[in-house]
Amino acid sequence: MNTTAEPADLGPGGIAASFDRRPIAVSRIFASARHETRVRRPADVAVFVISVLVVLLAGWAFDTGSEFDTWVGDIFDDAPGWMRTIASAAFSLSGVAVFAVVALVVSRSRWALVRDVLTACLITLAAAVALAWWVSSAWPDVVPEIWADDVPPFPIVRVALVVAIAGTVRLSLTTPVRRLERWVIGGAVLSALVLGYATFSTVVGGYAVGVAAAAVVRIAFGTSMGLPTLERLEAALADLNLRVADLAYDDEQPNGWLEASAVDAEGPVAVRVYGRDAADSVLANRVWRAMWYRDAAWSIGVSRQQLAEHEALLLLLGHRAGLRVPDVVAVGETSSGDVVLVTRDRGRRPVSRLDAEAIDDDLLDRMWAELTRLHAADLGHGHLDPQRVTVDADGAVGFRDLARGEMSPSSFERNVDVVEMLVTTALLVGPDRAVASAVRAAPRDDLVAAVPTVQSAALSRDLSAAVRDSDLDVDALRKGLIETLDVDVPELAKLRRVRLVDVLMTALLLVAANALISWITSIDLDQFLEELKTASVGWLIVAFLISQSTNIAETISMQGVVSHPLPFGPTMQFQYAVSYIGLAVPSDAGRIAMTIRYLQKSGVPTRVAVGQGPFTTVFGWIIDLLLLLVSAKVIGADLELPEDADFTAFITIVVILAIAAVVAVITVLAVPKFRNRIVPPIMETVRELKGALAEPDRAVKLLGGLLAKKLLFAMTLASILYAYGEPLPFATVVFVNTAVSWFAGVFPVPGGIGVAEASFVVGLTAFGVPETAALAVALTHRLFTTYLPPFAGFFTMKNLEKNGYL
Repeated sequence: MNTTAEPADLGPGGIAASFDRRPIAVSRIFASARHETRVRRPADVAVFVISVLVVLLAGWAFDTGSEFDTWVGDIFDDAPGWMRTIASAAFSLSGVAVFAVVALVVSRSRWALVRDVLTACLITLAAAVALAWWVSSAWPDVVPEIWADDVPPFPIVRVALVVAIAGTVRLSLTTPVRRLERWVIGGAVLSALVLGYATFSTVVGGYAVGVAAAAVVRIAFGTSMGLPTLERLEAALADLNLRVADLAYDDEQPNGWLEASAVDAEGPVAVRVYGRDAADSVLANRVWRAMWYRDAAWSIGVSRQQLAEHEALLLLLGHRAGLRVPDVVAVGETSSGDVVLVTRDRGRRPVSRLDAEAIDDDLLDRMWAELTRLHAADLGHGHLDPQRVTVDADGAVGFRDLARGEMSPSSFERNVDVVEMLVTTALLVGPDRAVASAVRAAPRDDLVAAVPTVQSAALSRDLSAAVRDSDLDVDALRKGLIETLDVDVPELAKLRRVRLVDVLMTALLLVAANALISWITSIDLDQFLEELKTASVGWLIVAFLISQSTNIAETISMQGVVSHPLPFGPTMQFQYAVSYIGLAVPSDAGRIAMTIRYLQKSGVPTRVAVGQGPFTTVFGWIIDLLLLLVSAKVIGADLELPEDADFTAFITIVVILAIAAVVAVITVLAVPKFRNRIVPPIMETVRELKGALAEPDRAVKLLGGLLAKKLLFAMTLASILYAYGEPLPFATVVFVNTAVSWFAGVFPVPGGIGVAEASFVVGLTAFGVPETAALAVALTHRLFTTYLPPFAGFFTMKNLEKNGYL
C-alpha cells in the first residue's frame, strides 16, 4: 500500500470534482477489465490431472459396457413428450450459447479471452476426436440433433465444449452471468441423457474433457484474478460518499478479497473490496481449514458484508481501548453488489519494512507489550506476521488487518497470537533474540500456555510461507523457548483435524491391501496348502526368525552410513516401516524417499540425508552384483532355464532406466539451476561415504550390515527349501535369492508383487526343484519377507511419526 502519497488536489480537477462527473457505466457481463491481471495457479495442474483420470475411467466404463449406463438410459427411455421437447430446446440452446460467448468476447474486443476460448475449443475437439476413435472407433457427434448414432460415441462433444468455454471465461464474468452459465451446463447434461444423445459415462467423460481443456488454457495463459475495473471500484466508493484520487490495486492480492490504495482529502487510505464477482476463495479457505484443523477459526456461514462489518467493529473496539489500529473511514455494500471497507493507517509502516538496525530490543519488547494490551482489551488478532505489525513515526507499535480477529478470543486463539508474534520476531531478528525478548517482555503464564501450540500448523498461510522462505525451524524455536523458560516438555496441541500423513498412510494401506488381495486371488491356494501340509514346521519357524533378523543387519548398516549417531530401537522400527512403504510404492523409490526423511528427522544434515538413500541403495546393488559373480563361480554350472522364459520386459526396463539416468546426468550438468542444487549434496555425500569407508568401525557396519542382510535372506530361502524337502547348495541359494532380489528391485512394481514370485519359481526350477514345490517355496519366502512385515510396519510407522522420527 502506498503510505507516502500527498493529499490530492481539492480544486476543480481534483477529488472535489469527482461527484460532478456523469455516472460511471459498470459492465453487467464482465467483472474485470479488458487487460486484466492474470496468475497461474498450481490448483489448475491438480484439476487437469484429476480430469484426465476421470476421462480414462469414464472411457473404460463405456468400453466395458457399464451396467450403470444401461440403468440410467432405462430411466429416460420412457420420458414424456413434453420433457423431450424441453430437453431438445435446452440442448440446442447450449450449442447456441457456445457461439454466443465467442461472439460476445469478440464484440467487446477482449482478444486475450478470444485466444483462450478458441484454444479451449481446439483442445476439446482434438481430445474428443482422439477419444472417440480410441474408445468407440467412430467420429464424435458434434451435432447429434442431425447425425445421432444408435450408440452414442465417447465422449459427448456438446457438453465438453460448453464446459471448456465456461471454465475458460467464468472468472472474467459477473456473478449473474456465472449463474446462467451453470444452468446452461446443467441443461446440456440432462437434455443429452433425456434425448439419448449420451450415456452416463459419455456425459461424465465429456464434462471431464471440458474441465481438462479449460485447465490447460489456464495453465498456459494464466487465470483471471477477477479484479473489478477501477471505474467500478470508484463508483462503489462514490456510493459511500467517498471521493478519492490515485486509485490503484495493490501489487499483491490476498485470498478472499481485493485490496487497493487511494488518496482522499486527509491522505492515503486502504480500500478492501469483498467483490461480488471476485473468485470466492474466502469460503474455500474456511472450509479447507475447518476440514484439516480443529480450531475452525472462521464460521463457514459468514457473508461478505458480515466479514467487513466484523473487521470494522474490531477496529473501533481497538480504538476505544487505545490501541494503534487503522481508522475506519467507510464501510458498506454498494449498488454494484460489492462490499467495501476503507481504512486509514496514518503513515504507520509494517515492521517488515524497517532496516535491521532499527529493530532493537526495545522495539521487540514494545511489540510484546502491545500484544498484551490487545489481549487485555479482550481482542485477538488471528493473523500476526511482519506485514501486520506496524510502527508509528514516534516508534509506537500497532496492528493492521484484523479481518481474522476475534472478540473475547478463546485460550487457543490467544495462544496462536503469542505463537505468531514469537515467529514474527524470530523472522525479524533470529530465534535467539526472539525467545529472549518474549521471556523478557511477555507474561510468563502466556508463554507457558502457548508452548504446546508452537508448531507450524498454528501459523497462518502467509506466515507459514515466510517461515519456509527463511528456513526458520519452528520446532527448534519451541525447544529454545522451553529451555529458556525451564519448563517440562509438554505434549503438543492437536491442531490438525486431519493430517496429510494420515491421508497418505490410508491411501498406502489401501494400495498395499489391494496388492495383497490381487496376489492372493492370482495363485492356486489349494495347491499351495497341499504342499504346506508336507513342510517341516520346525524349519519354517527357523526360516521366519531368520527373515526377521534381516532388519537387525539393515539397522547396523544404517548406523554405519552416517557419522551422526542413530538410535537402534527407532531405526529397527524404521526397517518395518520401510517394508510397509515398499509394498505400496514401486521398486526402490519408496525406500529411498523414506530413508531421506528418517535421516533428516534424526538430525542428519539435509544435504547428506538426500544423498544417503540413493547411495545406500547403490551399495546394495553393488553387493548384489558381487554375490552373483561369486556364487556363479562357485556353482560352475549352466542354468537350465525354461524354454518359455521371456526377459524382454526386464531388458527393456533396464535400457529405459539406463537412458533415463544418462539424460538426468546430462540435464543436471547442463542446467546451472539443477547443477547448483544437486551437485553440492552429492559431493557432500561422497565425502561422508569416504569418511565411512575410511573409518574401520563405520565401514564394517555399512558393508557388513548390507552383506549380512543379503546372506540372511538367502539363509531364509535355504531354510524354507529344507522345510519342503528340496535342499540346494548354499551358493545356489545365494545366486537365486540375489538374482531375484535385483530383478524385482528394478521392476517398477509395488513390492515386486508377481515379479518376485515368478522369478523364484523360474530360478528354483532351473536348479531342479519341482515346479509345485518351487511355487510353495516362493510363496512362503515372500510371505515371511514381504507380506507379513508390512502389518507391523503400519504400526511402527505411526509410532515413528508420533515420536517425530518421520
